[in-house]
Parts: sequence; structure tokens; C-alpha cells
Amino acid sequence: MKKSLSLITVCLLFTLSGYSFTQIVTVQNHVFTPASFTINIGDTIRWVYVNGTHTTTSLIIPAGATTWDHPINSSNTSYTYIAVKTGTYNYKCTFHYAMGMKGSFTVVCPQASAQISAAASTTFCQGSSVVLKSSVSSSITSYQWKKNGTNITNATSASYTAKTKGAYTLTVKNSCGNSAT
Repeated sequence: MKKSLSLITVCLLFTLSGYSFTQIVTVQNHVFTPASFTINIGDTIRWVYVNGTHTTTSLIIPAGATTWDHPINSSNTSYTYIAVKTGTYNYKCTFHYAMGMKGSFTVVCPQASAQISAAASTTFCQGSSVVLKSSVSSSITSYQWKKNGTNITNATSASYTAKTKGAYTLTVKNSCGNSAT
């Protein structure tokens, strides 16, 4: 849905979505907990030792993703991996795979989103201005501000200084190519 930002009233253009987070996977008693989950691209997975001697070892992962093989034990109490490719990642404990100690996670690309606000009053006298700012979801790679539906030349950052009346919108695109206006 396309909404406008009038210099008289500030309207929200987008809904703020989640930022990167860390998914904790406990390693104990021949199981990974949780055994499967879904995260966003750029999120972190941290395997954390509880007891036993284990590994976290990649099995089948998306093309271009980095493989891993790391011990999880009393000397190596955690391992951290950042997911940079979308798809399903399957992994195992090398020592206990025959006993069913395996896990998987799916990495998805979130929708692009942002919240827009004005740094000051949107009603001002001729010759003045107001800064329009956007708080965005993670992984935004491009911005384009528009006035009355037309691209504003060189207005390609998270903020824009409006000097004339009009309806302002912002289109953002994230690292996966998803966009929102």
C-alpha cells in the first residue's frame, strides 16, 4: 500500500520490522535444541554447550554458504555462524549422528520495511525546511525519495530535507532485492 507524507501531517510509510538477532541452539544429551528453526538472512546462530562431547558439522547447505565443523564441549563452549545465503542448512554432531543427533535451519529474506518521521514540524514558512528521516529494517541497500510520485534527483539516503510542500514517499530495497514503497 502506498502512503504519502504531507508537510502538514506526518504519516507512517512502513511498519518497522525486526532487526538481526541470535538464535541459540543448546547442545546436550545427543540433541540440538531447537532441532529446526527459521531465521532471516544475516542472523546469527550460536550453538552452546550444556554437556557431553559433540560437534556442529555442516551436511547439506546452500550453494555459496560456508561449511563448518566445530567441536562443542567443555573446552569449546560455543560456536557462532552467520547465515549469509538463503535456503536450508542441515548439520549434525559427528559423534552422535547415527543416534539421530542432527538439526536444520532455514534462512529467508525478510521484506523491506521502514518507518518515516519528521525531525521538526511539517508546517513551516517559505525558505525553511524539515528533515524527513527513515528508520529501516535490516539489510537496506538503497533508498529513493519521491515528491508527488516523481523521483527526487540525488535523494538516495535514509533522510531527506524537504524545502517545499508536497507528498513525499520513500522506496527502499534490501540486500535480497525486496522493496517497499
